[in-house]
Amino acid sequence: MTTLPDLDLIRTSIERIDEEILDALRRRMALADDVARAKLAAAAPFRDQRREDLLLRRIRTRAAEHGLDPHEVERIWRLFIDMSVARQHELVTRLDTTPLRVAYPGVEGSYSHRPRAAAMGTARAACCCPASTMRARPWRRSAAASRTGAAAHREHHRGQHERDV
Repeated sequence: MTTLPDLDLIRTSIERIDEEILDALRRRMALADDVARAKLAAAAPFRDQRREDLLLRRIRTRAAEHGLDPHEVERIWRLFIDMSVARQHELVTRLDTTPLRVAYPGVEGSYSHRPRAAAMGTARAACCCPASTMRARPWRRSAAASRTGAAAHREHHRGQHERDV
């Protein structure tokens, strides 16, 4: 007669592994803070699709080598990446030194620009760019680009007023 495994003992082992996974995830998220600071200093976008693709390719290969379903493991890693990017956004928005990005339709001096100029003054302590310079249309996408610090917007700054951002 075959002895059945002790279910409670198996579950205890799984819970220990779960704790190890959570500890590794905590360490990974702490590194996301460092990544956010480095990206902010370099005016780099939060998402780097090329880097993410390379990472996911490597993870799928490693999963297969470990006898795991590469597609299921990729799904988990995509969640890790999304968590990391969300944490980077959170850190950057909490910093007092993060420049404010304001998008407005039209050109400088337009009706939509005047309230921004009145509220923020003429100093370039904050970025204020016509939505058209952010290369994002229509207005809804311009607003989203302003909120997220889209790469096109950061590229605009590298060329026009890099020292202020």
